[in-house]
Amino acid sequence: MSSILRRIHVSKRSLKSVATSDLTATLVVRLLTVLAGILSGVFTARLLGPEGRGEFFYWSTLSALAVQFGNFGFHASNTYFLAKGIKLSTLLANSFLIAVLGTAATGMVILVYLNFDSIPLSMRALPATLTIALIPGGLLYIFGSNLLVANGNVRDFNLFEIVSRYLSVAAVLVAPWFWRSSTAVLAALAIATLIVTFPLFKRLRIIDSSGPLRCDIAVLKAGMGYGIRAYLLAALGFLVLRVNSIILENFVGAADFGIWSVAAQIIEPLTMIPAT
Repeated sequence: MSSILRRIHVSKRSLKSVATSDLTATLVVRLLTVLAGILSGVFTARLLGPEGRGEFFYWSTLSALAVQFGNFGFHASNTYFLAKGIKLSTLLANSFLIAVLGTAATGMVILVYLNFDSIPLSMRALPATLTIALIPGGLLYIFGSNLLVANGNVRDFNLFEIVSRYLSVAAVLVAPWFWRSSTAVLAALAIATLIVTFPLFKRLRIIDSSGPLRCDIAVLKAGMGYGIRAYLLAALGFLVLRVNSIILENFVGAADFGIWSVAAQIIEPLTMIPAT
C-alpha cells in the first residue's frame, strides 16, 4: 500500500511540474505574441505610410471579423466533443467542412457589404479577393490550434503560435519592402497563414491517424447547438473591439485612419496578457 501511495504522490508531483512548465511557456509565448503585434504595427506603418497602413488595417479587420463570425462556435464545441470521446480525425474532417462553409458565407457578406459602399466594388476587387483568401487559413488555424490544446498538446500549440505570429511579421516586413502596397501585404499574409496550416493539421493527423477523415453530420448538428453560446460571446466581444475600425474608416481620411490603426493594433494584443 505504501508503495502505491508513493507512486501516486510522484505522479501528482510530475503532473504539477508539467502543468507549471506549460503555463510558464504559455505566458512567455503570449508576451512574444504581444511583441509580434507591436512589430507588425510598426513595420507596416513605416513601410506603407499612413494611407497604406490604413488600407491594410481596414482589409485585415474585415478578414478578422469574417474568421471570428465564420467559425460558428465549433472551436469551442470541438474541445467539448473531444473530451466526450469523439475521434480527433472526425473533428478534423468537420473542421475542414466548416472552414469551407464559413469562408463561403462570410465572403458573400463581405462582397454584399462592399457593394453598398461609396467606392465601386470593381475598384476594390483585388484587396477584396485577398481579404476573402485570408479567411480559410484563419479558420483552419483556429480549429487546429484549439484541438491541440483540447488534446493536451500545449507545447505543440505554443510552438505553432510562435511560428504563426512571427511568420506573419516576416510577411508584413518582406512584402512591402519590395512592393509598397497594402495588397502585397495581404497576399503575403494569406500565403503565410496557409503555410502554417499544413504542418498544423499534419501534426494533428500524426497524433490521431485512426482511419480516413470523414465528416459526421450528427456531431456537426450537436456541435452547433453546444457552440452557439460561446460563439455569440466571442463574436460579439470581438465585434466591440473591431467594428469601430469599419465605422471610422468611412468618416476620416486614409492617413488619419492609418495613424489611429497603429495605436489600435498595439492596444489589442496587450489584452492577451491578463487573459492568459
